[in-house]
Amino acid sequence: MKKGFTNRTRINDEEETNNQRENSSGFVKYSNQGMSKLFLLGKSVALGFLLLIVSSFYSFLFFPPAIGVSDFDGATNGDFHLGSGTTVSGNLDNWTFEVSTTASGRISVNGGGPNPGGPTDKLVNLGRVSGSITNGLFKSDDGSEFDLNSVQLRYQGNSSPNVTITGYKDNVAVGGATLTQTLTNGTWTLFNVSGNDSFNDVDEIRISATSAGTWAFLGIDEINISAAVGGNTAPTASSFTASNGPYEDLAYAFATGDFGYNDGDGDALNHVLIETLPAAGTLFIDANGNNMVDGGEALTVSSQVSKANLDAGRLKYLQTGGSTNTSFQFEVNDGTANSTGNYIATLNVVPIPTVTLSVLPTGRIESIPTNVNITATLSNTYGANVTVNLGFSGTATSGVDYTIGANTIVINAGSTSNTATIANQDDPTFEGNETVVIDITGVTNGTEDGTQQVTYTIIDNDLVPDVTFELLPHYNPTSENGGIAYISAELDAAAGVTVTVPITFSGTATQGVDYSVSSTTIVIAAGDTKDSIAITGIADGVEEGNESIIIDMGAPTNGDEFGIQQVSLTLTDEDAVAPRIASITRLTPSTSPTNVNVLVFRVVFSEPVSNIDNVGVGTPDFVAIGTTAAVTNVSGSGTTYDVTVNGGNLNNLNGTVSLGIASGHDIVDAIGIALTNTTPTGTNQTYVIDNAPPVFENSTPNTSGVTQTGFTLNIDMNEAGAAYFVVVADGAAAPTSANVRNGQANGGGAPITADNSTINTGAFVDNLSATGLTPNTAYDVYVVLEDALGNRQASPTKLDVTTLAQPAISINDVSINEGNSGTTNFTFSISLSAASSQTITVNYATADGTAASTSDYTAITSTMVTFNPTETVKMFTVSVNGDTDFELDETFTVNLSSPTNATINDGTGIGTIQNDDASPPTITSVSIPDASAKVGDAITVTIIAGESGLTLNTGTVNGVNVTGFTNTSGNTYTATYTVAEGNTDRAAGDNIPVNFILSRGGLNSAPFTTAISQANDPIDANTPAAPSTPDMTAGTDSGISNSDNITNDATPDFTGT
Repeated sequence: MKKGFTNRTRINDEEETNNQRENSSGFVKYSNQGMSKLFLLGKSVALGFLLLIVSSFYSFLFFPPAIGVSDFDGATNGDFHLGSGTTVSGNLDNWTFEVSTTASGRISVNGGGPNPGGPTDKLVNLGRVSGSITNGLFKSDDGSEFDLNSVQLRYQGNSSPNVTITGYKDNVAVGGATLTQTLTNGTWTLFNVSGNDSFNDVDEIRISATSAGTWAFLGIDEINISAAVGGNTAPTASSFTASNGPYEDLAYAFATGDFGYNDGDGDALNHVLIETLPAAGTLFIDANGNNMVDGGEALTVSSQVSKANLDAGRLKYLQTGGSTNTSFQFEVNDGTANSTGNYIATLNVVPIPTVTLSVLPTGRIESIPTNVNITATLSNTYGANVTVNLGFSGTATSGVDYTIGANTIVINAGSTSNTATIANQDDPTFEGNETVVIDITGVTNGTEDGTQQVTYTIIDNDLVPDVTFELLPHYNPTSENGGIAYISAELDAAAGVTVTVPITFSGTATQGVDYSVSSTTIVIAAGDTKDSIAITGIADGVEEGNESIIIDMGAPTNGDEFGIQQVSLTLTDEDAVAPRIASITRLTPSTSPTNVNVLVFRVVFSEPVSNIDNVGVGTPDFVAIGTTAAVTNVSGSGTTYDVTVNGGNLNNLNGTVSLGIASGHDIVDAIGIALTNTTPTGTNQTYVIDNAPPVFENSTPNTSGVTQTGFTLNIDMNEAGAAYFVVVADGAAAPTSANVRNGQANGGGAPITADNSTINTGAFVDNLSATGLTPNTAYDVYVVLEDALGNRQASPTKLDVTTLAQPAISINDVSINEGNSGTTNFTFSISLSAASSQTITVNYATADGTAASTSDYTAITSTMVTFNPTETVKMFTVSVNGDTDFELDETFTVNLSSPTNATINDGTGIGTIQNDDASPPTITSVSIPDASAKVGDAITVTIIAGESGLTLNTGTVNGVNVTGFTNTSGNTYTATYTVAEGNTDRAAGDNIPVNFILSRGGLNSAPFTTAISQANDPIDANTPAAPSTPDMTAGTDSGISNSDNITNDATPDFTGT
C-alpha cells in the first residue's frame, strides 16, 4: 500500500464497488444494483437526475479520510450499509466500516455521540438486526496508511467486556499495535494510542471483545488520525546462539553485534525489545559492572535495552546453581518500528567443571631426580581461572625424600588442564619403597570429581639388611616356674625404616599353657640394629617332663632372613603331683530320686590316668555302695570314665546308692604316680532309690466345705507327687487304682466328676474341688496318690459325701409410720436359710391390701432378685406416700414366686403403713331442752365432745347459726339458739336438724348431724296475726255484739297488740 495521504483519488481495489459512501460534496450514493434512490443534501431536487449520473461515476472513486478528527456530525441519521447477512459494510466520510454478527448486521448514523453538548453530535453505530455482534472494524476507503491517535468507543449489550483494538497494515497485524480496555455498558471510552508508535502507518483498525455476552451495538466516534510517516522500513535481526559461554555462576555479556541488526533504510539501532525471558537464570542490565544481579537490574518482558547499554556490554545473563540450556525472544527497533521476526537468542550454559587428578609416571627409582608431572584436568572449559589446591601425605617425607614445584595448579580460562611437579631426593639408607599420596584439598571455580587421589611411589635402590637370631646360653634351659629367656633379632646394617621380624613357636611345650611370649614379632626401629622379645615359663602343676620350644623366623619386613634362622629353648618341668578323684556325678539318670534299676556314674580325675579296666579284666577299680547291685561296665579314657551299676535289689530298693573306689585298685597317672584319694575332692553325687508309693498324712484324705453341688477334698501326702479322685454314685462298684489315676469309674466308664492336682512344694498339702453335684444326694469318692517317679498306691481310698439340701427362701414383714409428706422407704429382706454354691433367683411383686398402690404406695411389678454363691440376703425397698390425713393403719403385701435352686418357706411379706396423724375431735351429742319455744325465745344448746378446749367451726340448729359458744366445763359446751321468725316450725315429736363441727387447731371433727327429737313441745317460728280493731264510733254501735266485734256492751280495755 502507498505511504501517507495524497489529494488525488484512486480506485480502491480492496473494497466492493457497491458499498455505500458519502463523498466530500455532501451527497450519499448507492451502487447501481437496482438502487435509484438519491438523497440530495442542500441542493435543488431538479438536479437529482444529473447528480445520480455523477454519483454512479464516483462509485468507483475513493479518497483518504481527512487528517484530524472524523466526528460524523454532518451525516444524515439512518442506515448506510449495503446488503445483508452476518457481515455487512458501509462507507462514510472516506472511512469503510464493517460489522460481523451471529445472524444479521446493520450500520447506521445516530445521535448521541460522546460530546452531547451540540445538537448535531453524531456517531457511527455498528449494530445487529438479530443475533449478537462478534467483531467490527474501520479502515481508510482508499487503503492509504495513517497514524491513529485515538478513537471513542461505546459498547451496548448485557455485560461490560474487555474490548481490544488492533492495528493492521495490508491485512497483517502490526506487532505492538494493540490496546485492551474494559468498556462499561452504555458508556463512551477513549482509546488513546498516541504514545504507541506501533499504531503508526496502519490502514485498518479491528475491534474485538472477550466475554461480551449479547453485544447489540458498538458506537464509533471521533476517529483522530495523523498523516502516516512515509519511507520507513522496519528493521530485521538474526537469531543467534551465544558463543564462548554462558558459564554457570559467571555473568555473560552480550555484544551489540550478537543481535544481527539490519535496517533497509539505514536507520541506526535504537534498542532491543525483550519479548520473552530465559526459563532459567536472569537477564539483567549490570549498571554498576559488578557482574552480579543487584536490585532493579533484572529485566522483565517488554524491557527495552538501549544501544548504549549494548555497546557498553551491560546486557548480561547469569545462571547460578545449575546449567540449564535456555533462550529468550527479542526484536530490534530503529527508533520508529520494531522488527517482527520473533528472534531467538539461544543460551547453552556451560556447567562448572569437575576436576580429575593424575600423575605420570606413577613411580620412579629414588636416584632419578627428573620432575614428574601431576596433572589436573577439567571436564570442560570454563570462563574463569580454575585453581586446584593439592595436599601431600604418605610414607615418604617432603623435603627429605622428595620436593614439589607447587601445591596449587591454576588452569587458565578456556583451558582444560595444567600441571605441578614432584621430584625424588636420593639417600644412602635402605627404606623400602615409599609413597607420596596426592589429594585435592580444594577447588576454586570448579568441583572435585568425587574423591581424587593419586599415589606416586619412590622406589628404593639401597640393599636390604640381613637378619639373624641370637639366644644367649645363660637363658637356656629356663624353668617352667616363671623363668624368662630373651630371643634377639639382629641386622647386619641399620635400616632407614622399621624392620619387623615375625616369629613362630613349636615344640612339645604349648604356648599359652606352658609358656607365654611378650610378642610374636621383633620390631627393630629405624636406625637400630637389634631388639628382642621375652619368653616366660608358666607353672601348670602337672608333671609332664622337660619340654622344648622351637623358635623359627618368618619372612622379615624390610629385611632378609640370613639363611634359615631357628633356635631351641628347653623348658624344665617343676611338677610331681599324684592324681586325684575330682568328682563323681550322676550321668544316667541325671536326677535323683529315681526308681530305675540301671545307674551310670561319671568319674573325673584331676589328670589323665591309666590301668582302669572294664569288668572282668584286671583288678576291679570301682564298687557300688548301698545296694546288692554290682558294677557291670566301665568305659572312658584320660580323665573321664563312666561306671554302670546294675542288678541286685535296685528294682525294689528304698535307699541311697553311691560309687566308691575298690581297695585293690591300681590307678596311676601318666608318669606312674598312684591315685591317693578314694573320695572326690569336688562333687560327690549319689542316687536315692525310691520304689515305694506315697502315703496320706494327718488324717487325710477328708472332705470339707460341702455345699449343695460340691465339696473340698483335703490331701496331705508324705512326698511330692499327684493326687487323683473320682466321684461315683453312692453304692456304685469301686474303681481300681488305675481307674482313678485315669479319671474313670469302675470298668473304665465315666464318673460323675473327677479331678487331680500335682503336689510338689511345701508340705505336700493341697485342696481339690468337686463341683456339679446334685443337692441333698449321697456320693462315693475314691482317692489315690502317685509320686513323681510313678509309684502309685495299689488301691484307692473311699470317702462318703452327702451334698447339702437346697436353702429355703423367706421374706420379712415391715411396719413403719407413713410420714406427713414425701415418701418413706419400706425396706424388705429376702433371705436364704443357708448359703448355696449355686446361683439362686426368685421373683417378687407387690399386691394391694387395705393400702392402695394408686395413693398409698408405689407398686412393684414382678422383679427378679439373684443370689450369687455364698450370698444369703438381698434387700429392696417399696416407696410409701406420706400424708396428714387421720386414718387407720393400712397394709400391702410383697409376694415371692418362681424360685430356682431353692424353695420358698415364707413367701409373703406384709407391709403395714402405720398412721402417725392426730385423731380429729369428736362430738358425742347435741341437745336442747324439751320445751316449747316461739319466735324470740333463746334456747340453750348443750354439746358433749370427746375433749375440752375445742372451738366452734360450724353450728346450726333448725338452720339457724348458734351464738355464744362456750366450753362450760370439761368436755361440755353450750351455745344459744334463738328462734327467729321464718324458721321451720317443729311440732311435738318432730326431729330438729342440727349441724355442728368443732376444731382443734386446724383439725376438724366430723360433722355432727344427728337430729334432736322433741317429744313434747313444739317450736313455733311464726308470729300470730293481730286481732281486728273494734269500731269505737258511737254512731256505729248497733248494740249487737257481733256487729262491732265487741262481745258485750261494756267499753273494752285494749291490751296487747
